[in-house]
Amino acid sequence: WNVAPQRTGGQAEFLSSDMIFMPEIWGAGPAVENGPGGLREAGKASFPDMMGGTSPAEMATILLGMNEPDIVGSCMGNMFGKCTK
Repeated sequence: WNVAPQRTGGQAEFLSSDMIFMPEIWGAGPAVENGPGGLREAGKASFPDMMGGTSPAEMATILLGMNEPDIVGSCMGNMFGKCTK
């Protein structure tokens, strides 16, 4: 998940040109439009990754929204509303 390939667990996420990257914004709130953590242009290949390089993959034309908003009993501060137990 994120707006572009990144390092996860110390390992780089490298995608080939035959891949379509589907960005996902985690948590409630608006997506950042610009900068390193910002959205990339949809439908374009060779977009900036989050490691300072360029990914040859294509950026999808869909943006996945908030991750798992339906968690019953989620206790993650004020991110998903009130905590229920």
